[in-house]
Amino acid sequence: MSNNSGTNNSKIISLFITFAVLFIVVFSLGVIIGKGLGGSDTQTIERSYDEDVSSEKFSEPELVGEGSIVQDSNLTEIESKELPKESDSESKEETEPLEVSIEKSPLENQGSTPAKSAMPKIDSSGRYTVQIGAFQDQSQANRLLNSMKSKGYPVFIKQMESPDNKRWYRVRVGTFSTRDDAISYGDKIKEKEARIKSVFITVNN
Repeated sequence: MSNNSGTNNSKIISLFITFAVLFIVVFSLGVIIGKGLGGSDTQTIERSYDEDVSSEKFSEPELVGEGSIVQDSNLTEIESKELPKESDSESKEETEPLEVSIEKSPLENQGSTPAKSAMPKIDSSGRYTVQIGAFQDQSQANRLLNSMKSKGYPVFIKQMESPDNKRWYRVRVGTFSTRDDAISYGDKIKEKEARIKSVFITVNN
């Protein structure tokens, strides 16, 4: 009898232990599975929340950026409209001196005409003449003749021989009816021509 009771007790104890072990294993598995499901849900909630917050943060600067771009474009349009006005005013200021210079040019031409009209009138049949040079070398006389002719003077050469039988080439300008006209013409030549240092008024014979 004692042996049967001992075996029964050992069986009961072993069953109790296995039951306890199975309970612990099942409980631990339930806890682990519960944590896994709960963690995934919380992660999805946190991700969705972060995405909403990030979308709100990025959406606001984009609106501000668009507003700034619109304002900048408006400013550039205003500046582009104002720039032609400045260029027009500058062009007017630049054209005004040109008009003044055009108005001055006729005055300068008018100022130069009295100098020509102030020259005494040349008389082709006049008795007096202005001698501006005398040379024994004909090439020198011709050189002076060509220089004065290129400037519009009525110059000519008078060939003469001196009492000592020397030949002279006298360069003369114009003929005048009076001696005063010849003197005045000679003075004008000396004022205009730097190479003519002196003149001689003589009778053209």
